[in-house]
Amino acid sequence: MHALINHSIVRFTINGLAATGVHYLAMVFAIYVLGIKLYSLAYAFAFLFAVMTSFWGNKRFVFKHRQVQDFQFVKFFLLYLGLFFMTSLTMWAACDYGSLNYNTGFIIAVTLQFIGGYLGSRYLIFL
Repeated sequence: MHALINHSIVRFTINGLAATGVHYLAMVFAIYVLGIKLYSLAYAFAFLFAVMTSFWGNKRFVFKHRQVQDFQFVKFFLLYLGLFFMTSLTMWAACDYGSLNYNTGFIIAVTLQFIGGYLGSRYLIFL
């Protein structure tokens, strides 16, 4: 079991599930408590909380980088800003335009974000 958890893809998945939980709960909060009617906007609002959760988990748990690297958070933020635009557009196309349930759109968007986030974090940010 310990050997399995030592693989970065497994740790990335665990961290991603935690960040996705934060993302989903913040999105539902935005829809039902804040009354944001556009699902893509609620998704965008929640994305900010997910990025902060993801960065902390990637740095401390997934890739275990304790040292500060030049512009590491800036590079991470820029990566996730690109993913943000891609996934928000996906959310808009699937839900706001395509009339899919926001849960379905969320699953599609998060899958794309997972793939891009792992590859970018592994090969561009946490070297």
